Amino acid sequence: MTAISKQTRRKFLLKWNRGGISSLKLDNDLFDTEYVTPGETLGEVLVGLRKGGGEWRSATTFASGDIRTIEDDGRGGRAFVYSGDGELQHGLRGLGLLERFSLDGDRLVWDLEFRNETNETLEIGDIGLPLPFNKQFLRDNLANYTQVVARHSFISGHGSFLFWQRPNGAGPYLVMTPLPGTKLEYYEEIDPHPSTTNVPYRVYIHSALAGGNETRGAWRQPHTGVTLSPQGTRGDGIAYGFSFQWADDYDGVRDALYREGLFDVHVAPGMTVPIDLGATFSIRTKHRDYQLVAEFPDQTSMELVDEPHVDAKNYRVRFSRLGENRLTVKYGDGSYMNLEFFVTEPLETLIKKRTGFLVDKQQHRGTGRWYEGLFSVWDMREAVLRGPENTGGFDGWYGYTLTCDDTALPKAPFIAAKNVHFPEQKEIDAVEYYIEKFVWGGLQRTNEERPYPYFIYGVPNWYENRYSEHEFGTRGKGLEHIWRSYDYPHVIMLYFHMYQIAKLYPESTNYLDSAGYLERAFRTAEAHFLLAGLDDLPHGAQGYWAYRLGLYNEMLIVDLIDALEEEGWQERADWLRGEWEKKVKYFVYDDPYPFDSEYPFDTTAFETSYAVAKYGLTRKVEPDARLWYDKYREKWYEHPEVNRADFEEFLVKQLQANVALRGWVEPSYTLLGGDNRGGDSSRYGLSYMSQLGGWAIVDYALYFAEDPFPYLRLGYASFLSSWCLMNTGTAESNYGYWYPGQENDGASGWAITPEKYSGMWIRQDNGRGSWPYDGEIELGYGAALRTAATIVADDPLFGWFAYGGRLEMENGRFKVWPQDGLRQRLHVVGRDTRLHLLLERDGFAAEQPVHLHYDHLGTDEMTPRLSRVAFSMDNRSGDSHWTTLKLFGLRGNSYAVRVDGDLTRNFDVGEKEWTGIAIEVASQDIVRVEIEGT
Repeated sequence: MTAISKQTRRKFLLKWNRGGISSLKLDNDLFDTEYVTPGETLGEVLVGLRKGGGEWRSATTFASGDIRTIEDDGRGGRAFVYSGDGELQHGLRGLGLLERFSLDGDRLVWDLEFRNETNETLEIGDIGLPLPFNKQFLRDNLANYTQVVARHSFISGHGSFLFWQRPNGAGPYLVMTPLPGTKLEYYEEIDPHPSTTNVPYRVYIHSALAGGNETRGAWRQPHTGVTLSPQGTRGDGIAYGFSFQWADDYDGVRDALYREGLFDVHVAPGMTVPIDLGATFSIRTKHRDYQLVAEFPDQTSMELVDEPHVDAKNYRVRFSRLGENRLTVKYGDGSYMNLEFFVTEPLETLIKKRTGFLVDKQQHRGTGRWYEGLFSVWDMREAVLRGPENTGGFDGWYGYTLTCDDTALPKAPFIAAKNVHFPEQKEIDAVEYYIEKFVWGGLQRTNEERPYPYFIYGVPNWYENRYSEHEFGTRGKGLEHIWRSYDYPHVIMLYFHMYQIAKLYPESTNYLDSAGYLERAFRTAEAHFLLAGLDDLPHGAQGYWAYRLGLYNEMLIVDLIDALEEEGWQERADWLRGEWEKKVKYFVYDDPYPFDSEYPFDTTAFETSYAVAKYGLTRKVEPDARLWYDKYREKWYEHPEVNRADFEEFLVKQLQANVALRGWVEPSYTLLGGDNRGGDSSRYGLSYMSQLGGWAIVDYALYFAEDPFPYLRLGYASFLSSWCLMNTGTAESNYGYWYPGQENDGASGWAITPEKYSGMWIRQDNGRGSWPYDGEIELGYGAALRTAATIVADDPLFGWFAYGGRLEMENGRFKVWPQDGLRQRLHVVGRDTRLHLLLERDGFAAEQPVHLHYDHLGTDEMTPRLSRVAFSMDNRSGDSHWTTLKLFGLRGNSYAVRVDGDLTRNFDVGEKEWTGIAIEVASQDIVRVEIEGT
């Protein structure tokens, strides 16, 4: 880790105007990307100051007429001299500034030298720097992924850094770091409005005014100022600075941090940390004398566990306090950087509390109204369930938030998904009540309604659409408002998981049986794709979205196809496969960057894009001619050649974009693994989207990556990230960190507000922390259920490590305690071995280890061979039944299976084959399973 990768030498191309840089590009750039927003200038300085204890004034260099000199340094740089003796009302008045941009080898250095030009003391409360880097997104996918840049920022004292990269992930990246003695302590996003794509972004060296005067919200760094002594005396000036440099890739960014005297930090399993797991982190830095100081030392245990390389140290930390926990790195002469963790209850507790809370507190019952059975939005500020007659401000157009769309529809599918793994009759009954009272014949047209059977009503809600003045033939209004493709996968997911529940636990469902739910799932998917053939819907709101856009939860369509085949419904399976493959081929062949979704630049599509790539790499996709016709583009889509190599290329392409739009280098729970729409936190910071794309990264690491270990770190951090939005706790912690009180224990936020105080796109403001409403969060939690696994990995940085579990090992013998929330999936990812154990139902017994015995592990002479697997399995339904254990990685040997000590079967397996083992589970609580090589 101490070796610094050799970077390609890069040259800056700069253009200037009055006060700074108007154009910043890379010489010989593959995409000729402009890094500065057109029409803007990098170099403005905002200053809040007062003289001699007088009134505070705010000034900006761009409003000043006091530029005396503009110098060319002869090497392509410029210097701007601002005098403080002018009389302009908005000038610096008393404060001189020499601002210099200079080229130093491969670096662009930005120096700021302030000097008191009065005979009185001069207090500086603010020094703010607008950073107008280009994120003007358009309805042009190629431009959005090659001609704009996504911002990554870590504002944390002297260890701060920023970098910008194209959203397609292609390097190089532009890295900004503070010079020694310079820090960043605060930032603002100005005018956060959902229609604004180029929100002004300011960072602050000092923020006593901008941050200190903002009394709303909380901030976890000091708001400082600085005082300059009178002119001509010691201390009458101060200097700050930053450097910019190009980095080839993420490793290059990390090397730049190390090279510039900052901190390169890796964390596993993430910075949102369940209290029963703890975390391990590595710090690489040139500083030898730093200290790690815990915010709550009596509730934090930390130890140095390894020094794997020169200048690198590995630490293990465990927290016993729920909520935010800060570790401060202190070094040098008062310098600091914060590592921000968030500690949750155990994952299994979170999952069960969330579905329990949804059923107990977020379902409308006994209303006698059209929304009977609806799962709606909980308001943690007021500890109340919102609804159509108790909107809490979600009125007018925003009323849809409470009844439909991506805010209300994912809740019941998430409850159903959880009950596939942990069946609870009360929760299953609640979902069936929702289907009977709210969905069927309300939200969704029934099989007997003509036209459009099984179609789904959109905003503002089904009731207003069904009883609207707009009847059929009104081009998508009222009774025809059934065209929003995003709504359909939510209902497909709902029915599909209810099919699974009815099949696994047939006595638990009463409204429909498994065949009935599968029929509903297929018919809803059929309606979803039939939207593309409707001629009387409004232009721009067509069912072609089903082919063109990445939609939440639609990756389950592949599982639905498999289920149809397993049940013998081959004709339906074939039809649905044909429709799905239209999307698969469109993503791979017909759009260079098919990653936009509701907005021209979005992070919701990466679950779908990965599912598309995986589909083409695990199944045969055939060429076609005239596959489908787009009547608006007047174009046939056809694919005379379909190759595996194309899917491999797309797999990498979509992964790079997914990774580019989430935090990886930034060591804070609000950033690491969190989704990042180009730095525009006005819509979201960390949110439900973090876990959507996180599933894709974890699955890629498990099944496709040649070097899986960096992606396991990032993917698992993404899986854990959004659980910090849950408001849960114990009596000792008053049942929640964000909104304490037992009435909110199990509630959740929608996204994080990372700023001290800022706007949410739902027309309300919020202080730093979780949003008070749950909204779309179940989309993320649903993806988290698909991701949850215990993964034992031989990480090159941390050694053998268990993500989502506890590990003990000796001489090739592992004991693994799964603590991932489900306890149904266990993977081993070594340097030269992969093992996958997947339980169809039930689970590895809580508090009991899974035993894995390897022969020849860690030797160079022979490939490791798994000789024994043994575990206890809990019976989650309490009845007698069969379950299936799927295995991969047994490496071509003969094995014997014993259940409760009795030999049940022998089997042979090829080296790269999946094996399914049927296990009979008696009605007792615990079953013991052993698989041993013979």
